[in-house]
Amino acid sequence: MNATQLLQLLTALPPIIISIESVIQEPGRGADKLAAVLTAVQQLVPVEALPEFMQKQWPTVQKYVSALVSLYNVTKLFKKP
Repeated sequence: MNATQLLQLLTALPPIIISIESVIQEPGRGADKLAAVLTAVQQLVPVEALPEFMQKQWPTVQKYVSALVSLYNVTKLFKKP
C-alpha cells in the first residue's frame, strides 16, 4: 500500500467510525468497535497488500482511529448513553 492509498484509507475512516459508533453505542465496547473498523479496513485494502498492511500500517491506523474517537468524545459527537 503506497502513501496515496493510505491517505485514501485514512480519509475513508471517519464516516466508518461514526457508523460503527451509531450501531454499537454501549460504553466498554471499544474492542468490538475496533474489530469492526478492522473488518471494514480489510475490505478496503487490496488482498495482495493485506499482510504487509497489517504488519506495517495497521498500528498507525489504530492510533489514528484512537485519536479520532478521542476527538469525537471531547467534542460530544459521540454522546454517552
